[in-house]
Amino acid sequence: MSQGAFKKDHFLFFHRVTNMNTLFLCVLCVSPLIFAFASGNKPPPGACTKGKQQICVRNATCVNNQCVCNPGLKGDGRFECVQKDEHVCQVTADPRDYAFEGGRARIYIPCKYRLTKFMTTFRNSQSKMRFCEFEAFSFGKIVDGHNFVGGLEVKVFVYDSETQQAYQRDFLKFEIDSAGIASEGHRLRWGSSQSASIFHGVGIVCKFDIEEKFAILDVKDCGVRFKFRSYNPRNPANKQHLMPGLSIKVPATAIFTTNEKTESFPNVLCGRPSPQDDSEIFNRELVRLKLDKRHQVMLYTILEQRLNQTLIANQSQLLPYGNDCRNSFQLFKTCRHKSLAVRACSGVVKNTKTVRCLGTMVMAIFNHCLSQVCGGSLCNLDFEATYGCHAPLTFTQEKKKNC
Repeated sequence: MSQGAFKKDHFLFFHRVTNMNTLFLCVLCVSPLIFAFASGNKPPPGACTKGKQQICVRNATCVNNQCVCNPGLKGDGRFECVQKDEHVCQVTADPRDYAFEGGRARIYIPCKYRLTKFMTTFRNSQSKMRFCEFEAFSFGKIVDGHNFVGGLEVKVFVYDSETQQAYQRDFLKFEIDSAGIASEGHRLRWGSSQSASIFHGVGIVCKFDIEEKFAILDVKDCGVRFKFRSYNPRNPANKQHLMPGLSIKVPATAIFTTNEKTESFPNVLCGRPSPQDDSEIFNRELVRLKLDKRHQVMLYTILEQRLNQTLIANQSQLLPYGNDCRNSFQLFKTCRHKSLAVRACSGVVKNTKTVRCLGTMVMAIFNHCLSQVCGGSLCNLDFEATYGCHAPLTFTQEKKKNC
């Protein structure tokens, strides 16, 4: 076994050669982003900025104030355009989740959650027994009352079933602040390019796209690419000229069906590609869970996932609400009124004015709200008197309906 690690410009590598019976380490690529997943069928509306700030990516064109991917491509022209037979899971803007199936929903919670899990074959290998496996997680970040994606954690596991050999490489790319802005040209400092051949010729390339401000992790031999664009801390959180976010591109041959229970929604928020667009996936969950808004579906799902709130390399500062999130999961696990609790308390973490007012206590107050509603005490809870902030609309509505 060989292993090693080094750190440079907020970029950590951890790698280990092991046999197939050894547990994964994880690949973490983190950046302060806003969050959403995209199947890439239609570009969302938005103006194409003229002048120095170019909103569209280089393989998209501005048409009627929308960034449209060029002919032969699909996706969001402001962030990622891919081939028609490829799939994209994209997390962008004001955290919007565009699932592989085509559904859209927003995510408002500063906790870690699971995004996707899939396998691919080696593109240029004659052996059908060689595979790459990826599992991706993300976590939320709150900036001035606005929600962003705080980072992306990815497990990459490359193995050969014939020889029973495997390789794991860990990456950590984490958020920046104003000190991470280069003085020349306002370029976000993501570090220099790195590349390595890790196993049977499979290479991983880490690079920074200076023009489009993307940090990129590219595993071409597996047909997979991760892109990250940080929100710019020099601009207000609600005035980001280049759309922050992340995207995960996978080939048409990616395998999502090895385990129905763990590799489809709700266990992974991206879901998995389907033969036909299924934009109603989250709307069906609204009915099943007796919720009112799609962002409540995502909140309910994350609370049910109950993921361990840890990251590789002990980067606990990236999860400042980790302990609060653990408490949320435990409260929800034993909750007697789960749907009501999500409907009533979701505004605590969603409403910008409420989040800004509560400050660093936002998750503690969210948990207290959960505790009161789950315990049947919604009608006794005076939000403004108890927390000193204006009650979000969802709380007021649920109290009016149920009390």
